[in-house]
Amino acid sequence: MTVENSSNILYHVGDKVEHAAFGTGIILSIQPIGNDNLLEIEFSRVGTKKLFAKFARLER
Repeated sequence: MTVENSSNILYHVGDKVEHAAFGTGIILSIQPIGNDNLLEIEFSRVGTKKLFAKFARLER
């Protein structure tokens, strides 16, 4: 599955991402919810987190 956030960044299951607080992670799943997408991400430092794509501020 491929999704786009508000910054027109495409996310795919398996993508490696970076979060300012949680560190490096891998996208495990993507679930459409309303006008956003819920990303389940396995972070190496803090475990699994669920974040909305529009607000997650992830770097690829």
